[in-house]
Amino acid sequence: MSQVIVLDTHIWVWFVTQEFELFPSHWREIIETADQVGISLYPAMKSL
Repeated sequence: MSQVIVLDTHIWVWFVTQEFELFPSHWREIIETADQVGISLYPAMKSL
């Protein structure tokens, strides 16, 4: 079974800016080994 991870916008920003100290260390491995990673745009859309 493939693993799909959906990240909140702020988690994605922390991940791509390599601010790994802002979330639990095991999250990085889960994100990096997932088959697909999606981003929840709802929080970003709420601020528009």
